[in-house]
Amino acid sequence: MSNQALYIGSAIHLSSRLEQLVIQPKAEGAPPVTRSADTILFVELDHPQVTITQGAMQLLIKNRVAILVTDDRHLPGGLMLPFVGHTLQGRYQIAQFQNQTKLAPALWQKVIQSKIEQQYCCLKRQGMEQLRLKRMTKEVLKGDKSALEGQAARIYFPLMFGDDFLRDPEGETPNTKLNYAYAIIRSLMARSLVCAGLQLAPGIFHKNQYNPFPLADDLMEPYRPIADELVYEYIRDYPEAQEDLIMTKADKQVLLGIIHRPVKQGGRTRPLHQAISQTATSLAECLLGIHSDLELIEPWN
Repeated sequence: MSNQALYIGSAIHLSSRLEQLVIQPKAEGAPPVTRSADTILFVELDHPQVTITQGAMQLLIKNRVAILVTDDRHLPGGLMLPFVGHTLQGRYQIAQFQNQTKLAPALWQKVIQSKIEQQYCCLKRQGMEQLRLKRMTKEVLKGDKSALEGQAARIYFPLMFGDDFLRDPEGETPNTKLNYAYAIIRSLMARSLVCAGLQLAPGIFHKNQYNPFPLADDLMEPYRPIADELVYEYIRDYPEAQEDLIMTKADKQVLLGIIHRPVKQGGRTRPLHQAISQTATSLAECLLGIHSDLELIEPWN
């Protein structure tokens, strides 16, 4: 089962041999390491001297591995995904284009209810219960016409990160760490949607013409609070991490652990990457008319 995140943060040459990924450090005398591609969820390439062969890329894509390439701030700047992720991809995409628009209001209501519910649970686990958020989950309308997502954010973020916190993708810590954790979730969701046979556009709610992955951005919303909580715990337990101006290897070692973060779904506890995969699969089943309920993550206090 694919369950590993492979981080490449030094001068490495990647190639393939006998259906194995060969990881060869460029340091003199360093031995190569091999990994089975079918155990990898995604690979992050985070060093200017990383090289990769066509054969290695073919092997990774064949095994539905997402390949992330970072920018000069060490944040994911590009994502490579397989074109074909499901044997019935054509059938699924026809159903997606036929049904997604009419189902969008109800789907978005479910997504936002779950997101606010997760925000409430994250705060409660950290001893900051906010009952207004709990009440909001019952008040979300189809399409979130009352914009409760934004109202919840204005309550939630100051409690998580302080009254002076401003969620800014260009801001400093904890924003840089949030950016990275969100990017991991986004990559996992994009990969899972492709594997479920769906296109990453159009989105249910996100409509930005410059966004190549609006559907992944839609479905990752309930998972964002899981990233928030991990970042909160990290900078609480390691105050020196608050001073990092860029993402360090130590930061990434902690935050990559989000893929195994336990969540509750379907009445059972499972790692986040499995829950994301099930969410993508359940969306495909909703669009095909197999099921009517989108399977997201559940409250866990």
